[in-house]
Amino acid sequence: MDGCHIGSDGEGKSDENPIGLGGITEFEMTSFLDALETRFVSGDPKLEFGQWTAALHLATMWNFEDLRKDIIAHVNKTISDANPVDRVDASLKCRVEEWLHPAYQALCERKTGLTNEEAERLGLARLLRSTEFDILPNAVQQEVRRRGSTAYRPHDDERMKRLACMQF
Repeated sequence: MDGCHIGSDGEGKSDENPIGLGGITEFEMTSFLDALETRFVSGDPKLEFGQWTAALHLATMWNFEDLRKDIIAHVNKTISDANPVDRVDASLKCRVEEWLHPAYQALCERKTGLTNEEAERLGLARLLRSTEFDILPNAVQQEVRRRGSTAYRPHDDERMKRLACMQF
């Protein structure tokens, strides 16, 4: 094992000098290990959507294809219960295209509009991209058409956020 890892001297040989995984959170790693464990335990796994998607992110990053398929199968059973913005994030971050359109659809069909936090999380680029699905409210679609191919104007961001936060 020592010859397989190329890192700094002593890396991974003590708790004080762990192997650095750069950018991986403890939550993601714990979720990944929990998802791995579900493959060896009978019964229905009790992971939350956020845990599954954190594990899926790492399985995608590290090319664990079989685990990735298992996680997607588990998530597919309960994905409709998750927050649509979380579903958009997970779809894009974990490259699961079949989750994207239904997530945007759920966003547009719910009774409440976007919160400021959700609009911020989606960002202008995603809001504009979502017009491909033809499910945004007419006011947002009209604003996108009004902009046409004109240059990006930062002052328009607030207007788009206000439009996107309307009830759909």
